[in-house]
Amino acid sequence: MPRQTSIRQPGSNRIAHAIIILALMLFAASCDLLDLLGNNEPGTGSSSGTLVIHLKTDLGARAIKPAMDTKIASYDLYGAGPAGESFLVEDYEMDIFSRSPLEPGAWTVTAKAKNAQGQIVAQSEAIAVEIGEAETKTISALCVVEPGSGHVEIKLSWPWWAIDRPEINAYLSPETGDDLYLSIIQDDASATVYNSDALPNGEYTLRITVRDKSFGNALSWSRTEEVLVYPSIDSTNASFARWDLGLKDLYLPGGVRNYAGSGALGSVDGQGYAASFHYPTRIEYGPDDTLYVCDTHNHLIRKIDAEGNVSVFAGSTEGFVNGAGTAAKFSYPMGIAVASDGTVYVAETSAKRIRKISANGTVESWGTNANGTPYAFTDPKDLALDKWGNLYVADGNKITKINSFGVASHFAGDAANASGDAGGALTVARFSQPEAIDVHTDASGTEFIYLLDSGNGKIKKMTPSSQVTSILQCGGTKDFTIAGDGTMFIVDRANNRIEIASAQSTYGDQAAVFAGCGACGSVNGPYLAALFNDPMSVAVDGRGDLYVAEMYGARIRKITR
Repeated sequence: MPRQTSIRQPGSNRIAHAIIILALMLFAASCDLLDLLGNNEPGTGSSSGTLVIHLKTDLGARAIKPAMDTKIASYDLYGAGPAGESFLVEDYEMDIFSRSPLEPGAWTVTAKAKNAQGQIVAQSEAIAVEIGEAETKTISALCVVEPGSGHVEIKLSWPWWAIDRPEINAYLSPETGDDLYLSIIQDDASATVYNSDALPNGEYTLRITVRDKSFGNALSWSRTEEVLVYPSIDSTNASFARWDLGLKDLYLPGGVRNYAGSGALGSVDGQGYAASFHYPTRIEYGPDDTLYVCDTHNHLIRKIDAEGNVSVFAGSTEGFVNGAGTAAKFSYPMGIAVASDGTVYVAETSAKRIRKISANGTVESWGTNANGTPYAFTDPKDLALDKWGNLYVADGNKITKINSFGVASHFAGDAANASGDAGGALTVARFSQPEAIDVHTDASGTEFIYLLDSGNGKIKKMTPSSQVTSILQCGGTKDFTIAGDGTMFIVDRANNRIEIASAQSTYGDQAAVFAGCGACGSVNGPYLAALFNDPMSVAVDGRGDLYVAEMYGARIRKITR
């Protein structure tokens, strides 16, 4: 037999060596990949099996526990097999896990999902799988809320003034079984909804509705969403879970609500209903959503911030003392105006003085003659500012003007304070006991001064350099204000109502009833169903909502539009 020979191709040894090296590199890379997938044990032969686990979580709802982070960061995996074989992998961060070699036979696998804080928030059922020799098995481990039970408490909160008589319905609907209605605890400022029985952890549908009985059970807020119930991590109460809901999307039907003051005469600071007043007579809305109040019989200027906290801005006991904050003293303050920089001007009617309060609360006297001596006011009742910082004072039967430097002079009406009822040029016009004054700039940019000429039962209008005209007939009126859109709101004290008209009205037009049924009381409800108790003053905020000072009601009421 002829001997077989091989014909060596040029470079064949080098090619063979390269192939061997490449094969070794691929083998090493495959070992690294298996290490990444959890196979970090040496192989034991072709009879071993491989297990591939697809890790999934089903936590689409949010948890009734704000502190619980339900975002999955890692998994713990447990495996138990034949003859005591087992494996444990902690803090595994991938979606697919592979394990080999595994002894062929019956295996049980469990996965637990953890958040970034290492808390177990979900886990799978024990999954049984049979692995044959040299076989790869693939399973899915679905992690759901970890088993257990607990107490659920849900707290609902809303602005203290928003809902007068709440009616709350709340219940949880499990995936299977009957709806679980939640019991209710309620106070003046919030309602707490809770379930006192052990509640199995899992996914529920939460439904809550809030209605206001003062508004014919009008729906004020509702929510339906999927929620998860977890056991608490709190060691002091291992079955407690809590969820605070601020009703940011609260729907408020238009109408009248209590805003500040308990209704009892007093001088107590506090939030909302916890505060008390003694005959509040004038209010004015200022910058930073602050409402300023002439708390007349307390001899104080109070303020109410955006959170409803009532506090003393300036004043203490009756008297005449300039100074900072509570070191100052007033005597029956009756009129108020607030500048855009937070400076407050106050009219003390009985003392015949005008006081200026800087934004930091420092009080000084305001209004002098050209020579610097104090100006002799006649009967100052109310104040208004124009865009130049000039202050207009309803002063007896005339209007006095104080410029931005504090120099006062006669502006309109009879300089000798004679009463009358006449239009025309500013100094020819005649008034009778004007009660309130306001300044408004119309859409064309023209600034007008408006005056409640109460003795004549009219509202009159003038420009700073033109004539006086009557625009509305209104008896029993105590105060008015004009919103940015030119809507005029009028306090009809005699009939316990708020009326509405246009700043562009001409004489002969009639104001319409806006809020109040005419009876006396402090009852909340829709506009025309509500009751007022001696309304004295009205102010409007930048949103167009109104505030009404009730003297005998000793409250501040809010009218949402």
